[in-house]
Amino acid sequence: MVPLASAHRRRASWWWVFGVLIALPAIALALLGASAIRSDEVERQRQLLDQRQQFALLTGRAERTHPGARVDGCRLRAPGRQTNGA
Repeated sequence: MVPLASAHRRRASWWWVFGVLIALPAIALALLGASAIRSDEVERQRQLLDQRQQFALLTGRAERTHPGARVDGCRLRAPGRQTNGA
C-alpha cells in the first residue's frame, strides 16, 4: 500500500508543477495579449474620432471662409463651378 500512496503523491505533484510553471504563465500571457488587442482597438477608435473632429473643423472653417460653397467628400466646390472630378 505504501508504493501506491507515493505514486499518487508523485502524480499530484507533477500536475501542481505543470500548473505553476506552464499553465499559469500561459494563461497570464493570453490575458495580456487580449488586453493589448483591446487597447489597440481603443487607440484606433480614438484616432478615427480625432480625424472626424479635424474634418469637421476644416469643413466648418471652409464654409465660413467661402459662404455658399459645398463640401463634397473632401473637396470644397465653389457655387456654380463644375469640376471634372480631378
